[in-house]
Amino acid sequence: MKTIIVCVSFIAGVVIAACFLRQSPAPASVTQPSLSSTPIPADTVSMSKVDSPQEVHSGAGQRARHPESAPLQAVKTPSVEVARVVAPSPGFSQQMRTLLSPEAGFAGKQEVWQQLRAAGKLDAVVTHLEQQAVTEPQNAAVPTTLGQAYLQKAGSISDIREQGILGMKADQTFDAALNLDPNNWEARYWKTTAMSYWPTQLNKGQEVIGGYLELIRQQETQPLKPEFAQVYRALGEQYQKYGYEDYARQVWQRGSALFPNDEGLRPKTTH
Repeated sequence: MKTIIVCVSFIAGVVIAACFLRQSPAPASVTQPSLSSTPIPADTVSMSKVDSPQEVHSGAGQRARHPESAPLQAVKTPSVEVARVVAPSPGFSQQMRTLLSPEAGFAGKQEVWQQLRAAGKLDAVVTHLEQQAVTEPQNAAVPTTLGQAYLQKAGSISDIREQGILGMKADQTFDAALNLDPNNWEARYWKTTAMSYWPTQLNKGQEVIGGYLELIRQQETQPLKPEFAQVYRALGEQYQKYGYEDYARQVWQRGSALFPNDEGLRPKTTH
């Protein structure tokens, strides 16, 4: 019975994460700010203060690391039946190039996902990327995009079993991408964000917080991008979820200093 409850809870988290992907707004534009003197709290960076809540168990006191995953080839054949796909049109090929391009912006990629979903082409995307994963096994962009395709597909169907299969395949392919490129911001962001919607019974709080902290470490060595603001919002929400209001506030203040025009951060720092 316990196994069944955990399995159903996992699937529910996958569905919520898929809905988040479907509804996530485009990030606000960035202005280059004068950096605030308020740092990310030292205890936040060391993760030494997230050991206490009973919900946060895995890897306490350590930076979260993505687990060993099966080789990408192990997920190339979908368990979910997909539609027969014809030769890609020039428009479809361009959409795929956009999704796989490191130069394409976050908002632009989300727009392409909306177009593909509206056109009923998610099955074609999954099949295309699974084939590309075989021919380009060292290209981290492929499993990164394939993981998003699985989540997008999960959000477009109602069969709970298939949603669960797709959710687990998404998590596995994000791990495959991170094994190829540990600094892959996009793969870590979507893996962590999807996991943040899993039920607390699965004890993923530590890993979620660690994932967002690693993203912040990466971000603060790079030029600002609008999507980076979402990480500060999400990390603060995770601290708040486990009762660390002071840490949540400090993280939001740090994010607001970097992204003063972000509509999601502004109300969190005015309370």
